[in-house]
Amino acid sequence: MRNGTIANNSGQVLARVEYPAQYAFAFNPLLITVVEETADVMKSAWIQIGDFLDERSPINGEITFDVGTYSCALFDIDNISDNRERIQPVPISVGVVDTNGNSYSSEIQINVIWGAIAPAEEYNGLTSCRWFSRFPMKLEFFAQAGAKVYKEIDGKGTHTLVSTVSDMGIASIDLSEAFAGDTVVKKATLSVGDFVNVFDETFDFTFANYESEWEITLRKDDTPCGVFLRWIDKHGFMRYFLFAKGDESTESEDYGDLLEQKYSAFGRYYPYIYRQQGKTVMRKVSLAALHLTREEYEYVRSVAFSPVVDMYMGDESDGTASWLPVLVSSGDTSRSQKNLEDMEIELYYNEATQKY
Repeated sequence: MRNGTIANNSGQVLARVEYPAQYAFAFNPLLITVVEETADVMKSAWIQIGDFLDERSPINGEITFDVGTYSCALFDIDNISDNRERIQPVPISVGVVDTNGNSYSSEIQINVIWGAIAPAEEYNGLTSCRWFSRFPMKLEFFAQAGAKVYKEIDGKGTHTLVSTVSDMGIASIDLSEAFAGDTVVKKATLSVGDFVNVFDETFDFTFANYESEWEITLRKDDTPCGVFLRWIDKHGFMRYFLFAKGDESTESEDYGDLLEQKYSAFGRYYPYIYRQQGKTVMRKVSLAALHLTREEYEYVRSVAFSPVVDMYMGDESDGTASWLPVLVSSGDTSRSQKNLEDMEIELYYNEATQKY
């Protein structure tokens, strides 16, 4: 939490303001609390985000606003796959109206991540993942502006600069570009110098602390086929995994009304002859992720909690990847704490059919 004050023109402090840390999550409570500092002076307090204005009267000298709901409306959901869209700077005006009707305010800003976090969860703690080298895959992590990303191939000890993070936030490294021209046999590593831990004491929970350098091991997987998915996990990172395809089924349901047909045969008309107005068709595919380590299991199971899941369909003529929005069925993803585990999910999407 951060603290500030609101004073009148003569410098008298009217209220103390408590508000979230520099980076916060949109789907957690984002509480701004205005506390009266001088008794019987504050008539009301208000916040303004863009065109939205909320003014309230104090109870026992205190007013609390939750700006999470308003912040969620600022995200461009149509472009949420862009890592830059998943952190929005939210400028907020916080004001106090005194008993004479005069209004005084101060400006604050919260960088809001399209995600949520729960007690005891670790943010940004990924240390290894599979790199599916035959598919378009990116690695995302949180880093500060100016942080340098280096690569090392097969433990040879040579660190080569890949990229420099331009803005503090979610960095996204295209692995095909990062290792273009390299011969990687088993694994590669990416390391980030001058890593930043901005999440200490956010919501009064302590996040993993990296003193100077963060490193992730990429275990190369050259599997040529499967169902390749990407999704945004609950912390706002885009994740990728190649699933093995299982059973497939197709379900159809009636759409619309029964349409009576004018039918005649052999010189007579017959009643109660109908056609269905249309059908809706849903295709379901069972997918499996096999032989997952404990860290991989936590990584992959997040697909079941994501509202944004895409399936890779191939590349367009210009080489850009084509992603089809799909749905993943809800269900139990419990685990048994084995060293290696399998996980199954069900993918489904609608197909277009003829309709009257």
